[in-house]
Amino acid sequence: MNRFLEVERVKVRLLNVRCNSEGLPSIELSGKWLVEQGFAPDSRIAVCMESHGKLTIVNLDLEAHRLLEEEYKEQVYIIPNE
Repeated sequence: MNRFLEVERVKVRLLNVRCNSEGLPSIELSGKWLVEQGFAPDSRIAVCMESHGKLTIVNLDLEAHRLLEEEYKEQVYIIPNE
């Protein structure tokens, strides 16, 4: 048995799910948190549903080629900016 465990550090930010003007759930994320991860105004993102209750936000400007070449190749279609 391996006595050493590989540990990955993950930054966590807790957010409240609120109600938008149409009565639907809404999450707001803004500021330094996004800038630190390479998001900028007009960044293109994908929100992936990995499993029930789990969403992943991917910055397509940074990850588009990797997504297309790996596991999401059949699931992702990037629409060019007009």
